[in-house]
Amino acid sequence: MKKILVVASGGGHVDQAIAVLPCLHGAHVELATYAGIVTPTMETVAVNKIHRMFLWGEVIGPKLAFSLCVNFLQFLFLLVTRRPEVILSTGSEMAIPAFLIGRCLPGTILIHLETAIRVHDLSLSGKVLLRLSNHFFVQWPKLEEKYKGKVRYIGRIF
Repeated sequence: MKKILVVASGGGHVDQAIAVLPCLHGAHVELATYAGIVTPTMETVAVNKIHRMFLWGEVIGPKLAFSLCVNFLQFLFLLVTRRPEVILSTGSEMAIPAFLIGRCLPGTILIHLETAIRVHDLSLSGKVLLRLSNHFFVQWPKLEEKYKGKVRYIGRIF
């Protein structure tokens, strides 16, 4: 049974991650999201475990930088102890520490699904994750044309 860690910050990112879950049927799936993130679909999430990550600041600045450093340590512990075979992200910034650590774990596959609202350009975190991912999927054909050979258009999931 494949061990998959899904990483998604709040709002639409976690909603899109939840929309992907039926495709992961039969795998051991765990979700990492920020503490306090609750969406209407969160109560029905079919995952084996939800990990609540620290968030101190949501606006780019010192508080967010501190949060990312703490997230790095949280993900280091999480990934070393849980050893997922696949890390799947729908964004946002919290995926960066997970992917940085995931790159150091032999055999871990890193997959990013860019959010559906990114029609003309990648998100800031998407631009970083493009360099770290083994597979990078977009939901608009214009993005596949723009980033030819680097991303793959798979249609809309959300």
